Amino acid sequence: MDFQTSEYEARLANAQRAMARAGMDALFINTEAEFRYFSGFRSLFWQSPTRPWYLILPQSGDPIAVVPEIGAPVLARGWIKDIRAWPSPAETDDGVSLVADALAPFNTIGMAMGRESHLRMPLNDFHALPRKNFVDASPLLAHLRFVKSPAEINLHARIATIASDAFDRVPDILREGMSMETLFRQFKIELLKAGAEDVPYLVGGRGPLGYDDVISPPDDTPIQAGDVVMMDTGATLKGAFCDFDRNFALGHAHDAVKRAHETLW
Repeated sequence: MDFQTSEYEARLANAQRAMARAGMDALFINTEAEFRYFSGFRSLFWQSPTRPWYLILPQSGDPIAVVPEIGAPVLARGWIKDIRAWPSPAETDDGVSLVADALAPFNTIGMAMGRESHLRMPLNDFHALPRKNFVDASPLLAHLRFVKSPAEINLHARIATIASDAFDRVPDILREGMSMETLFRQFKIELLKAGAEDVPYLVGGRGPLGYDDVISPPDDTPIQAGDVVMMDTGATLKGAFCDFDRNFALGHAHDAVKRAHETLW
């Protein structure tokens, strides 16, 4: 786990108070960010779409994790004790019966349905669950996660400092004739050297008067003197993302770019 057990216990207690106010008997969670937030379980195995993961938070009592067997030993090293596992992937019952049993005591069940949400399980499996009163818990979950604890604030400060330190070293590696591919590769190395655990997101753009594409992969076009180069990083530390960008003018900047920067500043 990335935090002390008390951090997750506090998150559960906050969620249970919010559920009581909203009239929800439980929260049904199966997306990575929310699963990690309440359980402390962090794994790159989430990149595989083959296996679903489930967490049920009752309005009172302990959480229930329903997970593939491959994740049970890791989860058991954390703070959650009620772990129900099955040999996944399974063609006919990929954990659905275990989820149904775990949800059986509850009637009104909250789950994320709003912005930035998705259902990370087969829709057929969701329809196979016993009929319940599923309600939108997106506002509740968002409010809980918006309020950061001192431990979370400290973690965000650490990864932001790491990214800032790496950006400070860009003038040492950015050279005329270098491709964006090479620059991105070098910048990722600088982020990792500075202490980031991973760099799952790095985009940018370049051009003499700025750029209109900041979401495509870098290419091998040489960077020219006078180009404005932007990199936007999503470096991570213990699951926390640092998301901000910096702009660099190579050698000199066009007068229009200078005026735009001065206006913005």
